[in-house]
Amino acid sequence: MPRAPRKREEYLGTGHGARLQIRLKPRAKNDRLTVLPGGLVDVAVTSPPIDDRANERLIELLSDRLDVPKRFISVIVGGHSRNKVVEVEGMTREEVVKKLKVES
Repeated sequence: MPRAPRKREEYLGTGHGARLQIRLKPRAKNDRLTVLPGGLVDVAVTSPPIDDRANERLIELLSDRLDVPKRFISVIVGGHSRNKVVEVEGMTREEVVKKLKVES
């Protein structure tokens, strides 16, 4: 029997850390990170979407901005899509959004 599709709240619900909705734009001129109203994080990276390089750059950028090790950040939904859900272990969603807004 097929499973029912998950609701947005299930992806962003409580897990082991903060979950963020990301809209990734590969092959941009510059790396850029912007927190939009509603908590969506718009990220542009210079890396191409080939061999997971754009996802790797996304994780590096978030790691630098949040001052956490890269191993604490993982793409849990949308590995091959522009729209992703990323989990940051050891931080709450409010802490992550606040830190990203300050750094932007």
